[in-house]
Amino acid sequence: SITIRGSGFGEGETGPKPLIVVDGVIVSDPNFLETMDKESIDRIEIVKGAAAAELYGERAAGGVVKIFTKK
Repeated sequence: SITIRGSGFGEGETGPKPLIVVDGVIVSDPNFLETMDKESIDRIEIVKGAAAAELYGERAAGGVVKIFTKK
């Protein structure tokens, strides 16, 4: 489970899930992250608010987790 703090929802409230993007490709199944080799991850960026909306539109209402691999 991935939760981005400060996404505008109170404690206990469920809001939109974050959008997961791996090397520029939107991943629809968050379980994909469990199959990733941790050694292959170069960096992870969190984008939220207006910056996320500008990049990904309303799909990014819960924020965006951008994962960059070493490959």
